[in-house]
Amino acid sequence: YVGDSLTDAETARRASVPFVAVLSGVTERHEFADHPVRHVLGSIGELPAILPRVL
Repeated sequence: YVGDSLTDAETARRASVPFVAVLSGVTERHEFADHPVRHVLGSIGELPAILPRVL
């Protein structure tokens, strides 16, 4: 699951799927600290490089 909000992080947790946070929205890196985040990306353009590690 890829998202940029705490709602996205919580949705992924409830679905028991890995979560990748993208810092393209209003949520800052430190706000994801209480959520199980697999990776934090600065932009969605970084996603292809980490996909092999999260799939």
